[in-house]
Amino acid sequence: RYALLVANASYSSLPAVPVALKEVELMKVALAEADFNLTTVENATQPDFSDSKVQAFLKQVHPGDVCLFYYSGHAVQTDEDNFMLPVNFDPGKRQIRGSAYPLARLAQDLEDKKAGLIIFVIEASRSLDLMPGATGRGVKTPEIDTKELLFASAGPSNQIVPDVPNGEPGWFTRAVAEKIRKSPGISLD
Repeated sequence: RYALLVANASYSSLPAVPVALKEVELMKVALAEADFNLTTVENATQPDFSDSKVQAFLKQVHPGDVCLFYYSGHAVQTDEDNFMLPVNFDPGKRQIRGSAYPLARLAQDLEDKKAGLIIFVIEASRSLDLMPGATGRGVKTPEIDTKELLFASAGPSNQIVPDVPNGEPGWFTRAVAEKIRKSPGISLD
């Protein structure tokens, strides 16, 4: 069991998401208790997504492994895919494609590694102005051709989920972490 957890909190050209760090910490504790091998990335830049951090995670994965990707930060959707926005993303200078990380790419990379169950848990339905190239707010259910993919998001397609008062982790992340912690013996293999 392998999990890649990304907390993008400190954006240079977008509103900060400080709660992302708390949300990843909740998930780290729950997933560690469920015997996942964890790779955690805080404030991922484009190179972290494209080269170093994600590739290091993928090198651990073997055929049949259960793989979970948790993301907390800003994301946008286009006609083609959901894109995780790196902390150095500048909507005034860059296009989404080529400078943000496509969720379908990670799914394809895991499929190429012949991973077993692939789980995506996305806490990215945040209030963010629609930017050029984006077709909707928040994330949408992906149209990804993999054999075993479970996709869960904080909100339905094109919906923004209100922030929890006092900078507390989102209800969705809290519920997912709690479910994992209360079900440590559940078999995902």
